[in-house]
Amino acid sequence: MKKRFLLVVTLVVCFALPASGEHIGIYQDEFGYGCSLPTGFNMTAAVVLKYAPFTTGVRFRIEPPAGTSIAAFTTPYITIGSLDTDMSLAFGQCIDNTGSISLGTITANWTAGTAWVRPALGQTIIMKTDCNFNELPIYGCYAFIGTPGLCCEDIIATESSTWGKVKSLYR
Repeated sequence: MKKRFLLVVTLVVCFALPASGEHIGIYQDEFGYGCSLPTGFNMTAAVVLKYAPFTTGVRFRIEPPAGTSIAAFTTPYITIGSLDTDMSLAFGQCIDNTGSISLGTITANWTAGTAWVRPALGQTIIMKTDCNFNELPIYGCYAFIGTPGLCCEDIIATESSTWGKVKSLYR
């Protein structure tokens, strides 16, 4: 009975998590390369949506390192809210993204530390809206400001598996 319960809970969690690799990160450029950024005044960073097919919008917030002051967020998309509390971006069309979409550019006085993409205040997950207007979870990643580090996709590794492999874990 315990094994069956554990299997059901595991399956629910697996299906509730975003598809492998779908995430919003903070990068050096609009193509999503490099997550180690320099400190300094009026430095820019790109907010990039990666590997999120059939998307019409996203909802998130940015949590910069303590002492950072964000001067501007520029984006070609329709925005509602504030970048530091609750930012919603609407693309105006369904985008079949299997690569990277630059969501916009942050200009800030960056201090050393880690900048995070987090759920909007009052939300438990970062959301993407699919082409059927379903809200789905997506990962939030980070950037290292003034220090080197591994980018999010270097850590969010996936391994293909079969149903038989999953079941064998609980025998």
